[in-house]
Amino acid sequence: MSTTTLKLPDELKQKAVAAAQDLGVTPHAFMVDAIRQATEAAEQRKQFVEETRSTRIRQALQPPASSYTVRNGVPLLRPQTGTMPVTLEMVNKLRDEIPG
Repeated sequence: MSTTTLKLPDELKQKAVAAAQDLGVTPHAFMVDAIRQATEAAEQRKQFVEETRSTRIRQALQPPASSYTVRNGVPLLRPQTGTMPVTLEMVNKLRDEIPG
């Protein structure tokens, strides 16, 4: 076990000593337990944030289930309301316009 020195404001040290006496433990044991609890809470908060971030990223990358269907492994986008369907003639015209 290593030794660490903490510089505490007088008021905080007095509160820690009083709380330790109320619990029937030494000030040292009280402070060690307080640091352990704070460390565990920080680790849990970090894990929660990482899991939440990961879940939200996955959700953002997933298109809504109703936005497209898949045929032969290729996603087929549904046309928007009020738009014309793309015809083979349109595709061929665009191909002819490609330089190269």
